[in-house]
Amino acid sequence: MRNPRRAVLLICASLAVLTAGCGSELGPAQRPAVKVGAELPDLQVKLRALQADQCQSVTAETVYPECDRFVTEVVNLSAAIKAATEKSTRATDIATAVDKLASAGGDYQRGQCGAKGASPDTQVCARDLGTVRDQLIVLSSAMEQVAGH
Repeated sequence: MRNPRRAVLLICASLAVLTAGCGSELGPAQRPAVKVGAELPDLQVKLRALQADQCQSVTAETVYPECDRFVTEVVNLSAAIKAATEKSTRATDIATAVDKLASAGGDYQRGQCGAKGASPDTQVCARDLGTVRDQLIVLSSAMEQVAGH
């Protein structure tokens, strides 16, 4: 090589590239922290938020066209609650409420109750939303008991 400075610079650059990122990699003894599933307190926060939604409090006949997302979120949350409480003393009650909730949520969606431009049956949609709401209350009560409140 004609330029020793260039050779040293090239060697340093090569070493920098080879060692880049090595300091933060997980070694064989380290495991990443993995959170599997939702924690009960997180589920309770979501449950309280859904209970404050207008779809839970306004007359079902009036509000049902605006509740498609609410119904979807309640059904999804209830499935997570069922999974998180399967070993609790209230598991059977929770599973029953979740099954009723999922059935009513499915009926609500099949009836296009929240679909824009659809002409769903008001009484059927209000009934389905009412069942979702009722089971959300049952679920909330069971969750309070599971949490010891």
